[in-house]
Amino acid sequence: MLPYTWCVFKNLIVTLIYFAILGKAESPFQTIVISGLALVYMNVGASFLLLTWSGIERDIREFTRFLRLAKLLEDPEIASYEETFEEELNKINSAKVKFYIGLAFATIIFIVAVYKILNVVL
Repeated sequence: MLPYTWCVFKNLIVTLIYFAILGKAESPFQTIVISGLALVYMNVGASFLLLTWSGIERDIREFTRFLRLAKLLEDPEIASYEETFEEELNKINSAKVKFYIGLAFATIIFIVAVYKILNVVL
């Protein structure tokens, strides 16, 4: 439970910092720049997360194929491979929850940033 709490806390701090900086904007130009930088920050972070996640999914598929092949070849170590795979899947499921927590906070920042930019421009 503690890793999820830390993830929520970290993302909440980032969101509050964004709102604090946005609250200090004194002109429409500053609002656009701050919101634009927030969008860049969110897109870079999201790109990194999606790239990492696609690599993890690829690795899962490859290891699943490896397990099937090991079963077909009747490898005597198959039990330890499966045990290791289950442990890693548990870690991945924990990371998936953190990914979605971060995505939720990023979506909030994204929506506010786009709203602020549109509010100034329109």
